[in-house]
Amino acid sequence: MKASKFTDAQKAFIVKQGEDGTPVAEICRKAGISDATYYNWKKKYAGLLPTEMRRLRELEHRKTKTGYFWALARDDRPWGGSDPPGVAFTYAPGRSGQYAEDILKGFNGTLQVDGYAGYNRLLRRAAPGNPAGIRLAYCWAHARRKLHDVAQAGPAPIAAEGLRQIAALYRIEKDIRGQSPEARLRARMERSKPILDGFETWLTGHRAGVSAKSPLGDALKYIAKYWDGLTLFLADGHIEMDSNAVERTILPIALNRKNALFAGHDAGARDWAVIASLIETCKLNGIEPHGYVTRVLTDIVNGHKQSDIDELLPWNYNGAGDWGSSDGGRAHDHHRDQNHA
Repeated sequence: MKASKFTDAQKAFIVKQGEDGTPVAEICRKAGISDATYYNWKKKYAGLLPTEMRRLRELEHRKTKTGYFWALARDDRPWGGSDPPGVAFTYAPGRSGQYAEDILKGFNGTLQVDGYAGYNRLLRRAAPGNPAGIRLAYCWAHARRKLHDVAQAGPAPIAAEGLRQIAALYRIEKDIRGQSPEARLRARMERSKPILDGFETWLTGHRAGVSAKSPLGDALKYIAKYWDGLTLFLADGHIEMDSNAVERTILPIALNRKNALFAGHDAGARDWAVIASLIETCKLNGIEPHGYVTRVLTDIVNGHKQSDIDELLPWNYNGAGDWGSSDGGRAHDHHRDQNHA
């Protein structure tokens, strides 16, 4: 970004970083400005009170833009996988499916998602060794939510019946959680498939008699539209019924939204995404985030080799202030046997 393109609020924010102790060279590098530009800004914006900073942002409210975090989570524990769970947030300035395609460049396999239309462009992409490219497994929690909203609005026997059948599927999933993919697949074919066969017949019959423009009609239409992806878990024991693994990692970001309305600029948002990824991955692995981050920063300051940066990932921290498992070895030998996200 050219120096002339920064708003007054952004310039003041950058100057304040220097006042808070960040080295000027680092500030200039991240902002893409020269030292001379920084010191010119400092003459004008140094020492602003918080109220003055807030006023600058209020004056420029119409010039702000909305950015988005895209989240990719992995949690293999439901099928007994050995890889540690994790989540990676990536900042993007928009919600276009192009950003999803860029983030997932080189990935092929199964992606569990909600019904956002932007993911459809991923279906057009094939990858070496996998002519199908990416398979989209859709989320039963989102489908259930639509029926639940109808049932909450008043007497709705059709929606209630749909919820009952979905609940039966979730009870089966609870029974087989932690079993091998093969065992999960066998149980699903024996127990879940008959329920889904009946559900499909039920769905077709009621769609014919319900207005597509009604809330119930919209809920049934959603399930029918994504039926193939909703039933993909019958074909692969690695696939979950829903995308709750990633939904849970997004929740803290959403709850904190009003406390963090501004990232300052795109670079700040990207840094925020990195920190959020580490903190939420710590929580997924039962690691206390503050202790982990403290130890990582200490090791980096003490000269930890950049080539060994993988050793500092959250799942290699034992929670007792050190790295590795209690027997002295590494906590995880990280590898992937399946392409699922």
